[in-house]
Amino acid sequence: MTALLSGSVVFAQVDATLDTTGKKIKIPKHYFATTLYFDAYSIGRSRFVVKDLKPQEKDLAKKLGNYQYSQSVAGFYFPFKTKEKIRDDGTVSNWHWLATGSYMLAMPRFSGIADHNLAKVSLGVRAIYNSGRKGLWFIDASPFVSGDLGHAGTFATRWATTVLYDRMVSPKFSFRVGYTRTFVLGNQLHLPYLGFRIGKLDRTYFSFQFPRGMNLSIPVGSKARFNIFTRPTGSLLTMANSDSLYNGVTNAGRLDSTIIFGRYDGLWGLRFDYNPSRHVSLFVEMGSSVIRGLGLFSRQYNLPNGQPVKSNVQSYKPFFTSPLESRGFLSFGITVRLGKTRSVYNNYNMYEVFNTNSTIAPGDNQNNTGDGNIPTEIKLKMSKEKTNLNTRDVQDLIEAQDLYN
Repeated sequence: MTALLSGSVVFAQVDATLDTTGKKIKIPKHYFATTLYFDAYSIGRSRFVVKDLKPQEKDLAKKLGNYQYSQSVAGFYFPFKTKEKIRDDGTVSNWHWLATGSYMLAMPRFSGIADHNLAKVSLGVRAIYNSGRKGLWFIDASPFVSGDLGHAGTFATRWATTVLYDRMVSPKFSFRVGYTRTFVLGNQLHLPYLGFRIGKLDRTYFSFQFPRGMNLSIPVGSKARFNIFTRPTGSLLTMANSDSLYNGVTNAGRLDSTIIFGRYDGLWGLRFDYNPSRHVSLFVEMGSSVIRGLGLFSRQYNLPNGQPVKSNVQSYKPFFTSPLESRGFLSFGITVRLGKTRSVYNNYNMYEVFNTNSTIAPGDNQNNTGDGNIPTEIKLKMSKEKTNLNTRDVQDLIEAQDLYN
């Protein structure tokens, strides 16, 4: 039976072979599946912490009233090109090109003003190079458009990007260095990307990724994971100035028609991932946000020396910013993977590729599709009365890691 398992792994790595009837079997081109995902996030109603605010900020906080926030994100990614090379020493390098897209509906609710539904649409591309040895390069470009639904002329274009180098020293340790232009902290920021992981991705591991967060992940059987995490979540979206929150005027003497809504929640919580099959993953998260903030920005307020604000401004200066009370949050979601892919069983380089891809969400939305495409290592137990492998364990292993993922 051990020989059968070993042979199945070898069989999955060749480009084509023959089945028992002599017919040629074509191996899938890609390691990534076409992936669809959806998640929802909501945090409780809270008040602004106004004790250290300026008088005009206190007045605006009173006008806004209590604050509550929820959002939903739907997205996809799919491989459109995979290029692989087998070197003379037997190592295999590959390029993975993915098209990405996401749609986010953000629903900030203030008790003192009208409701606003803010949309964010992103279409992007990412390239991942796996050297097949210890190095991995990741490049993501995520331009997006955001605006206030029902308010014409409020949509604006921005872009986020991440470039990093990942060094997998061993299956039990890797580190990452790079650069990210991100909005997940509630402003436009240019930051270094620094991270490391301790522990194997198919077992228990701890990951620290700045500015993405920290996570301790523990497998529960072969189909589930329990996670203890902390991470930031936030965005910078365009909102109509229909409530006259900012009274600055444009160069043409008109009231500024838009403002920029920025939010930040620092989350601490628990996450449970369940993978009923290799095609479907489910998760639920809950916990508390203890470090929170909200900011409102205006292009007119950011005029440098009376000139129009430059599109490459490093970060925006808010005309209103305030901390928020701590509140509990709830998040849940589903990921669906379509079609067959190449086997990755015991391929720790590809595990690292998958983990890097899931850590950095398409569209700079700071959600996580999970690592359901990384098989959890299963220890095959010996029977007390027999020395041959437990039939059920072998069956589960073949089902989880069969010829294709």
